[in-house]
Amino acid sequence: KTFCTMLTKVKLRQKPLADGKLSLYLDFYPPIADPVTGKKTRREFLQLHIWEKPKGSLQRQHNADTLFVAEQIRFERENALLKSNIYSDLEKEHIAYLERSEKKFIEYYEESFKDKPLANWYRYSGAFYLLKKFCPKDIKFKDITLKWCENFRNFVLRADSLFHEGKTLAQTTRHNYFRCFRTILLQAFNEGYLRENLNAKLECIPRKDRPRQFLSVSELNQLIQTPCSKDNLKRAALFSALTGLRFGDIQALTWEKLEHQPGEGYYLNFTMRKTGGIMRLPISEQAVELMGRRGKYGEYVFPKLSRDPLYRKALREWVYDAGIQKHISFHCFRHSFATNQLTAGTDITTVSKMLGHSDLKTTMIYAKVVDNVKREAADRVKLKF
Repeated sequence: KTFCTMLTKVKLRQKPLADGKLSLYLDFYPPIADPVTGKKTRREFLQLHIWEKPKGSLQRQHNADTLFVAEQIRFERENALLKSNIYSDLEKEHIAYLERSEKKFIEYYEESFKDKPLANWYRYSGAFYLLKKFCPKDIKFKDITLKWCENFRNFVLRADSLFHEGKTLAQTTRHNYFRCFRTILLQAFNEGYLRENLNAKLECIPRKDRPRQFLSVSELNQLIQTPCSKDNLKRAALFSALTGLRFGDIQALTWEKLEHQPGEGYYLNFTMRKTGGIMRLPISEQAVELMGRRGKYGEYVFPKLSRDPLYRKALREWVYDAGIQKHISFHCFRHSFATNQLTAGTDITTVSKMLGHSDLKTTMIYAKVVDNVKREAADRVKLKF
């Protein structure tokens, strides 16, 4: 253990006031750092007062009670300063951990996701709902073990849908909820609430691969030649197929986010609504043409673009009129961008960055789609032996 050469002494002292009272304060020697300003100080006023010349039994009793409280405070301050001098760094860290381990896990989880972007907030909120069903509100970090986490994983695997009575959770939803839970565990470990990285020891819940609908270049050309009842929807959808942008980012796109660099071309500078990540995305001349005539600062590039059922109906009719027999949503145009880029030979790392993916594994889904397309193409050529 490390000992300080001079221990701080704490004395209880009195300062006369004009109204016949005495203000009580603590005198530190040598001086200590003020917890607010950080400057060295010898005094801490306790906001406690006694009568200098007490009159009657009530004032004498007040003085006795107040002095008792002040002496308790003095003892606590001196004891705390003594401990800070004699404890080793390891012991101090252990004491700090013990304090953190008393924090309620449910409260920590709720505090951790309240400022997440909206799309992620729904996932963390869903996992939070399951957590509250699985464990009591007063569970503390000291009670969180690997076995407890594995039991919660099993609970998620058996959980029913939050919104559809009588139905179980979709596999992808289970994956997302448990992934949010593991992210919070990792954060808690990094912040010193957990002694071990439980996240690294937990088996994830696998995501169920879903077939990704996309439009080939020839199908996109068919759509270009086909009229749509909502012109801004048509332009926005084709814009997504050329840039890979999500509906929400296109809907929020304003003209000042478009930048032109001589000798380089056009860029979009924006913050992704889903993840909060900042993007600087190069876009083609064709994509710029779809944006139309440049508007004023703050004006939307695709005004009145909406998720209204009328727009979804217009999209279905447009695809049907083009002779395309696929179930196409607006997000499929983003899938089309990724698939067509990979098919054209763009490396997967570049595609991943252009999509704004934080994990290359997410982009690998499109690589599987391209492999299936190549497989189908290879099987079309057959010889007769």
